[in-house]
Amino acid sequence: MFIGLVLAALVMAGVSSAKAATTVRFESQFELAFDSSCGVGVLACGTGSVAGFGSASAITTSVSITPAPPCLAVTSNSTITFAGGTIAVRGDTLRCSPGEARMLLSKGTFTITGGTGDFAGASGGGMAHNVIPSPTVQPFIRSQLSGWLNLP
Repeated sequence: MFIGLVLAALVMAGVSSAKAATTVRFESQFELAFDSSCGVGVLACGTGSVAGFGSASAITTSVSITPAPPCLAVTSNSTITFAGGTIAVRGDTLRCSPGEARMLLSKGTFTITGGTGDFAGASGGGMAHNVIPSPTVQPFIRSQLSGWLNLP
């Protein structure tokens, strides 16, 4: 009987300490500069925010560009950093010029491929929308992600 009570107490303790998985909306806005001051191996860096999580910084560390006339297929890997951890994001977009040679638009999807700290085991994804207003004059990108974040 005593063993049964101990086992019941252990099971209840395990259930009460288990963390339930959570799925929340993921809405972010960032402005990233294509700047050599971002660091070695970093193509773009900047700041922004994620609704419900607050301010964050972001870097893009790799980009693959494949011609897809009249556009370019772009795959990017980025990291969003918060005070409590990071989120890894892969973007798959099609970057085109909407007739105005001084602007590039990029639309597609993003996938959350993991995280650290508070975001360890994160997954999710959604739609990506990026604008490069003037790539030759002031090279920066405005990036918006809209989708879901799954936390284990």
